Amino acid sequence: MVKHRLEITGITIGILWSVLLGLLGVGIMLKGSAQAEEVGTCANHCPPKPLQFTPGKRIQVQVWNRTGRPLFIEKVQGAKPVVLAGGGRIAFQRGGSTEPNASIVFWEQNETPLKAKLSQPKTDILRVELTFAAQKPGDKALFIRNDGRIDRL
Repeated sequence: MVKHRLEITGITIGILWSVLLGLLGVGIMLKGSAQAEEVGTCANHCPPKPLQFTPGKRIQVQVWNRTGRPLFIEKVQGAKPVVLAGGGRIAFQRGGSTEPNASIVFWEQNETPLKAKLSQPKTDILRVELTFAAQKPGDKALFIRNDGRIDRL
C-alpha cells in the first residue's frame, strides 16, 4: 500500500512539474512578446530618418503651397521673390558643385507662421509642402548643405 502511494505521489509530482514548466514557458513567451511589442512601438514614436542627398549633385526642389493664400518664395538670396498661389506648385534645381549651400526662404504676407513638411520621393527630389503652423515662429527657410543634408530654419 505504501509503495502504491509513492507511485501516485511520483506521478502527481511529475504532473505538477510538467505544469510548472509549462507555465514558466508561457510566461517567458508572454514576456518575449511584450518586449517585441515594446520594440515595435519605437517605429511609431521615433523621429523620421533625416533626408540625405548625394553631396555635390543637383536636386530638384518641389515647393507645394498647401495653404489657401499666396506665399512668397525666394529661390536665390537677394533675387526678387516668386509669388506662389494657394494650392500652387513650383519646381526648380538647387545645389551641385556650382551652387553649394543653397537656401530657400518662404513667408506669407501677413507673417502667418508656416510649417514645411519635407519628403524625398526620389533620390534627387526634395519635396517641400508648406502649410500653416499651429504656433509661432514656424519654419522660414531651408538650407541645402553641401554635404547633402537639409536644415530647416
